[in-house]
Amino acid sequence: MNPQLTRWTGPEGLPRFDLIHDTDFAPAFDQALAAAEAANEAIAANPDAPDFANTIAAMETADEDLNRVLSVFYTLAGVDSNDARQALQRDFAPRLAEYGSRISMDPRLYARVRAVAAAADGPSTSRNSHGLKSARSTASRRSTRCSSTTSKCPLRT
Repeated sequence: MNPQLTRWTGPEGLPRFDLIHDTDFAPAFDQALAAAEAANEAIAANPDAPDFANTIAAMETADEDLNRVLSVFYTLAGVDSNDARQALQRDFAPRLAEYGSRISMDPRLYARVRAVAAAADGPSTSRNSHGLKSARSTASRRSTRCSSTTSKCPLRT
């Protein structure tokens, strides 16, 4: 993978676009997506009790490289589109949708986030913690994806 896609070394910490080529994106995307999927699987399969660090913070950083690759790609595709970039967009879009759905619908991840959110509601936890508010918000968003009339919701615990 071209390191310029994930470790930006240009002025002000920005990507060196002059060192990035369209042919760099597909392998970088594949590698970063696989790493993000593996990181989320490790979080979901973690036998330790869910807490902020091993669930919420870990999920926030699980797809960091993927986000950096896509930031560069979509910046270039948005300001200087060409046939190669359009083909890559058509390839990436359904794979990203599948990845996002898999993460948001994983009952193991949901259970971990829900446990962290429930712990945030306990008497010994500061309600001003941004991270724990994020956990409650994440659990709330995910729980609304299944209506009360859906008995076979994959998120039900």
